[in-house]
Amino acid sequence: MLLKKLTSKQTYINITAVQYYKHFAPFKPGTVVDLIKEPDNKHDPFAIRVEINGETVGYVADSKYTLIKEVKSAAEIRNFKSTQAEVLFILFEEWVIAKLI
Repeated sequence: MLLKKLTSKQTYINITAVQYYKHFAPFKPGTVVDLIKEPDNKHDPFAIRVEINGETVGYVADSKYTLIKEVKSAAEIRNFKSTQAEVLFILFEEWVIAKLI
């Protein structure tokens, strides 16, 4: 398994599009982010915006180009009751990995 730190008992996501906001600066292990569903998003009806203190810092990955094997897509978690996730780590300076809480 690529991400040995992950366990099957948790639900993990990848936060993407961070380069359009503040890059990796706001993402430290333990940081709690808010997950905001955007059903009216004209580009992706499954879009889930990621915020820290009310400021957009990225989106939950929902594309084969932004997902890795061990994480769930925005479409897969859209019916979950979780509205927050905890940042675990940044993988290869490319992916922000978080778990739903």
